[in-house]
Amino acid sequence: MKALIRAGAGILALSALTGLAACSTPPSGAAAGKNLRVYQEDPSSIMPQVDTSSQIGMALCANLMEQNSGTGELEPLVAESVTTEDNRHWTVKLKDWTFHDGTKVTASSYVDAWNTTAYAPSGYDGNGMFNIVQGYADLNPADGSTPKKKTMSGLRAVDAKTIEITLDTANVDLLQRLTTNPTCPLPKSYFEDPEAYAKKPVSNGPYTFESWEPNQQVVLSKWKDFPGGKGFTGDAEKLTFKIYTEVEAAYTDLVAGNLDLINKADGPLVERAKRDIGTRAAKPIPEQRNQSFLAFPAYLKKYRDPALRAAISMAIDREAITASVLKGQAEPSDSLITPFFDSYREGACTACAFDPAAAKRKLEEAKANGFDGTVKISYTTAKGANDQLMQAVAGQLTKNLGIKVELDPLLRAKIAEQRENGHFTGIYFGGWGLSYASEDQFLGQYVTGGDGNNANAYSNPRVDALEARALAALDAAERTKLFQQVEDLVLKDMPIAPLYLPKNHALQGPHTEAVAPGGDVEIYRARLRG
Repeated sequence: MKALIRAGAGILALSALTGLAACSTPPSGAAAGKNLRVYQEDPSSIMPQVDTSSQIGMALCANLMEQNSGTGELEPLVAESVTTEDNRHWTVKLKDWTFHDGTKVTASSYVDAWNTTAYAPSGYDGNGMFNIVQGYADLNPADGSTPKKKTMSGLRAVDAKTIEITLDTANVDLLQRLTTNPTCPLPKSYFEDPEAYAKKPVSNGPYTFESWEPNQQVVLSKWKDFPGGKGFTGDAEKLTFKIYTEVEAAYTDLVAGNLDLINKADGPLVERAKRDIGTRAAKPIPEQRNQSFLAFPAYLKKYRDPALRAAISMAIDREAITASVLKGQAEPSDSLITPFFDSYREGACTACAFDPAAAKRKLEEAKANGFDGTVKISYTTAKGANDQLMQAVAGQLTKNLGIKVELDPLLRAKIAEQRENGHFTGIYFGGWGLSYASEDQFLGQYVTGGDGNNANAYSNPRVDALEARALAALDAAERTKLFQQVEDLVLKDMPIAPLYLPKNHALQGPHTEAVAPGGDVEIYRARLRG
């Protein structure tokens, strides 16, 4: 996921910058890793609009705005400029740019792509990124019916190089949204045959599609004519995303020298890598941008009772789990807003404090409301790193509440399908990290209809109203206050139980240097070492 620095409130105007920072000189020789081999779970799609966190999609796509890994600054990339007078009406001017097939990237390439992604029947995960654009609701009827319109009234391609965007209300986060996978453009070839395109995508980023062997690998090659600077790409001439069903198998390959990078690893694996490979193998990723949790789908009547949710949350000893199972590579979570933000308040989630006695009282209340004493927890992956974690959670719930817990390990693709289509049959273990630096990245998923991440189908009109006010507020102090009020309202309903903040690490081979410009490793930017 692409993560960025915060854009300032008020009138914003950015122009193209020059003098991008130089990258390190790649090492010579094939042994140094010109072909960067990286860990990848079997992708449901390699289109960035469909899989919003796809590392493959990130490598294929160049966004309008992006963070330069050399300077650390948020800069226009495909955009020449992005300007606004009121944070509601925006104008984007484009540079001269082409897709990998040589066709021009135009304003229509973005407008048509955004309308396609925001159109509910498309079923694309990136849909919610456009929920602030005027006319989005017309493409996403609240009753789930087929939309009568296919385009948002707030989007217009004025000419080949000019896009006008009108939002429902002022929103200071738009600039950062223009850095994300869902806002990638689409060439004409997509609209001629979407199914064929999905198998062999053509985009405009630093790497081009070469091949996709299902259950084996996805291969990308560096685009020699990439118009962006070195701060927006990496050293590898080829990226080979090797597909694994289990991270353990990937780790074995890393130790053996058959893999170069695992972009995220949990505590136990990090400690093993330090012993097996050396301390340099584990590269820390900036903390407190990600949160792991148990979620309670609102469409399942059995788990709607806030008393049951609170009982489950209070019965989990987060300190013990982070210390033992996660080997200290995480810290207990006690809020919805992470400490990355100034709006964080220690202990905002009172039901996140371990309290078995209070948990039992809440459970009795839940039983009086019809709870049958059994819960199901789905998680990814089968026989993967989460098994021990979920077994520990299940053990604590059984011990502290006396309930029966059924564990349901699933592959990532199955979890994604259940999230997208509302098919969860119980509680699920999940995680979320910032696509860009705004509290809305954590709180927006609780707005009715969500921002593409509300897999719980949670809805509270007061939350909706307060979140809208926070996003329109130009004063930072007022925004903070409103976000905190949103957090308090959501925590009363407890649609999720925050568990911990992972101290993420990348695991890297001797010739690889992972790069995390905004807090998350972006594989396509990796540097090579001699």
